[in-house]
Amino acid sequence: MKNYEISDNLKNDILITMIEPNFKSDITRNLKLRKRFKGCGICFETTSKFLVGVGSVLSFASGIYKYNVLSFISGTTSVLSLVLLQYSSFCYKESKKMTLELNEILRKLHIPTMAVDNTSSVCSLDQTDPHTPILKESLFNSN
Repeated sequence: MKNYEISDNLKNDILITMIEPNFKSDITRNLKLRKRFKGCGICFETTSKFLVGVGSVLSFASGIYKYNVLSFISGTTSVLSLVLLQYSSFCYKESKKMTLELNEILRKLHIPTMAVDNTSSVCSLDQTDPHTPILKESLFNSN
């Protein structure tokens, strides 16, 4: 198989008409998805915490009032809380994935990268947990 030399004009044309627009659209897409997933994660986690409180109150009320429907509603509320917490975890992971993909594109373009937010839940403060909240020194790090 022969190796062909590609002209500089063709390389520049490919770069300008095909590659650059894709980089722009990928960066825009990742920035939007990153923000959307982070917002959804916060919303799901907050709703989950609220439902844990509601489920607890209903559980205690069902013991006092001897009303079986309250027990069922309490259990259902608690299960819904767990489901929302899982959705929250998924959204945080997707937000981090979008940030890592964005950083890869920015590295290729020799642009400073975005800080990766490892926040997953305020429940965990274990320093070995990869989802422990980080301290943000700045929006951009110096990679």
